[in-house]
Amino acid sequence: MNLKEDKIIVIEVGSYITKFGKADPLNKPQQQVYSKIGKNSEYKKDDKKEQEDKMEISEQKIANSNNNTKDDILEKNDENNNKMNIDIENNNVPVNEKTLSNNVEQNEINNSNKNEIEINWLFKNQKINNWEDAEMFWKYILVKKLQIDLKDNISPVLISIPIEWPKHYRENIAKIMFEKCNLPALYISEQPLMSLYAVGYTSGIVIDFGYERTRVVPILDNIINTRASQSLPIGSQDIDKYLLKLVKENKDICSKLDSIAENEMIKDRDELYNEFCKSLKESGLCELDIVPVKNAEEVDFIFKNETFKIGDIRFECFEPLFNPLLVGKRIQNVVEAFETAIRLCDLKDRTVLASSFVLTGGCSVVKGLQKRLEHEIESVISLSETSNEMQIKEIKFLKIPEYFTKMKDRYQDLGFMGASIVAKLVFMDQKFYISRDNYNESGPTIVNLK
Repeated sequence: MNLKEDKIIVIEVGSYITKFGKADPLNKPQQQVYSKIGKNSEYKKDDKKEQEDKMEISEQKIANSNNNTKDDILEKNDENNNKMNIDIENNNVPVNEKTLSNNVEQNEINNSNKNEIEINWLFKNQKINNWEDAEMFWKYILVKKLQIDLKDNISPVLISIPIEWPKHYRENIAKIMFEKCNLPALYISEQPLMSLYAVGYTSGIVIDFGYERTRVVPILDNIINTRASQSLPIGSQDIDKYLLKLVKENKDICSKLDSIAENEMIKDRDELYNEFCKSLKESGLCELDIVPVKNAEEVDFIFKNETFKIGDIRFECFEPLFNPLLVGKRIQNVVEAFETAIRLCDLKDRTVLASSFVLTGGCSVVKGLQKRLEHEIESVISLSETSNEMQIKEIKFLKIPEYFTKMKDRYQDLGFMGASIVAKLVFMDQKFYISRDNYNESGPTIVNLK
């Protein structure tokens, strides 16, 4: 089978955001959408008529900023001009595509049916909560966003998934991709491996700061050590909640925000506070020091034409990564998770792993994070200057190669970048990927062999 390189598609599944686009390691992902859908069921008065489910997909533009993503409503399409048919249980169900934003309340999404909209996060808690919805979601990406004709599909897909997903998930993914999306070829990859490949290594430790979880994953010679891998139930959503808590405890900030709400007649003050926290977090003012900071120098932060004085808050908001008790979680912190992971690896492999750290995920771009990790990790392991090969001699964080000029500081996109590199390689040799013929011969279990 001759596959065209310019038709290769990469989909990186996330519990909060799913990134996708053509395989291109030199540029950031072309598009990304929230990993959720909204179901709007309208019951007609005539009982003989069937119920019609309208699916609404929430979208997000890829921000122009090098360090952050920004939530936007991309389009407001006319309902009559944006319909596509998607198969669910052999029934053709029309799908009206509208756009949602996480910043828009449910009653603003569709005022006529505000009580009937049910939001479903597709990949929450490391699970696929509804396979029919997942099928709808992936079809939406391929058909609506990437403009692929499923009847004559010539676009091979690499789909990058979390390491927690079990084998039968892979089989279900293959079934959807070949039977419903008519793929010519498929390759399923694990996200930590993709992040490691992006920096040109095959062995190392990947620390992935996700939305729901933070993962510490040792990889040796292209193989993930699942026994040693640590997955902590703390991530960007906890940082957001903690920052909001800090803001609400600051009387000066609250006073100014309440004044803005009154002047602009904003009814929902929670939304205003969340918008303030999001802007502050994305401003670049929030950072980490090698030790927790108290009595920090105040800096100016402008929000809605008002100047706010920001002091300790900007150093405190990311501290839950190192002290989960701040958000009420009695779990390992990220450094303790590393210590556990490295001790579960063979003694002879620890030096190689410790000299090849990779940071990725949304929080990986926070100023001072790498220095803080380096400082705390060195304090919990034995560094030695002796020639003993079994002892760790240095801690080294890997960087994106300089020839990826546009991706130089985009560590949050390492997974997509590595997946793009792998996709361009595996789809050139049929022994690596699953072809449509392979699937027709062996069925979904073929994913366990390739």
